[in-house]
Amino acid sequence: MGWVLAFVLSWILFLICIDWKRLWPNVIGGIWASIIQIMVDKIFIGLNLYAIKESILCISGAGSIFFTLGPVFTMGTLMVQHLPKNRWARLLNIFIWVGFFMLFERVMWVFGYLEYRHWNSLYSFWIDIMALIDISWFGENFVKRMR
Repeated sequence: MGWVLAFVLSWILFLICIDWKRLWPNVIGGIWASIIQIMVDKIFIGLNLYAIKESILCISGAGSIFFTLGPVFTMGTLMVQHLPKNRWARLLNIFIWVGFFMLFERVMWVFGYLEYRHWNSLYSFWIDIMALIDISWFGENFVKRMR
């Protein structure tokens, strides 16, 4: 139920914040974020570092489809939509989004939807930074050129 709730809340936020005039190029950022999440989760779940609990629809061992198409897709799209022009502002933007993902992960862990086996929040912090740097770079170099 937690994954479905996260999906619904993410989409409500998305529908409130999205720029409908630039929806198409920004959606590519959400697709890219989803691809990264599926790859990372497939590898780390396969290595038994953590486990996803109570997943209603699972994407081939890479976690809940409600997580991929909810928080990951919507936040990836919104992150690309709101990329600052200034390099230092982009770095700050990355850390703000890392904070959102860390908070979400903590909530899911506390409520038992995520189980750490050989993992901790510090590892997630670094993985989130690297993934969001990649999404930011992708948005800057590909999505913004399509606008």
